[in-house]
Amino acid sequence: DIEVINENFYTSNSNKKYDFIYVHRSLHRDCNSNLTIEQKIKKLQKAAKINGSIYIYYHLPLNDNKEH
Repeated sequence: DIEVINENFYTSNSNKKYDFIYVHRSLHRDCNSNLTIEQKIKKLQKAAKINGSIYIYYHLPLNDNKEH
């Protein structure tokens, strides 16, 4: 079974653990800019089960323009 949850793991207080976490372009979003990259990664790791996987899609801009 696959359960799709669309939530902000960085602000969630859930203690639920997941086998697989897919992160799509959220590490660099302005709404999460109050957290360091280390805090974000730790939060994601906390939500993954032991031997679980975290897949991070990270958009790297070609220039300093913030447009995606």
